[in-house]
Amino acid sequence: MRIGELLVVSPPGKLCEQFIASVCDVLEQKNDETCYGRMPVNDELAVHIYGVQLNGNIDAVSWDLISPKLLGYILLFDWDDADSLEKLSPTLDIFSAQFHAPLMIVGCVKNTTKIPMSPDFYEVAGIPIEKETRFSFCTATDPISARKIVATLIDILLEKV
Repeated sequence: MRIGELLVVSPPGKLCEQFIASVCDVLEQKNDETCYGRMPVNDELAVHIYGVQLNGNIDAVSWDLISPKLLGYILLFDWDDADSLEKLSPTLDIFSAQFHAPLMIVGCVKNTTKIPMSPDFYEVAGIPIEKETRFSFCTATDPISARKIVATLIDILLEKV
């Protein structure tokens, strides 16, 4: 069986754990800052999804050791909390500058059918979007919404091939 690995990064809170629990059949492991789950795709492929909650110190994670084997990244932030995206900005800068894997930037909302445009969003400098980066919305606790994000990331990978 082949295994693909993805990394989900979020600010502290429940987003990362909720997202991975929605995508994976079982949340295999979790603690205060990390979690891990497996998503079987078919008899020949499984996706392992690792979650990291960044508590402001992005240098505490050994990105250079983790990143070479990852197929892609998902950065989650709370769309209703302007500080949530700001906390991930240094991480986004690292991913954009050093690692050339597909990246999904995801604004987590309570309901994807009616996404509010927060006025706070326009006060930040914006989200730098690279060639292999996509921006989307999802509801972290909704399996269909969360799986669409993983499917989009896999589509980006297939476009590269």
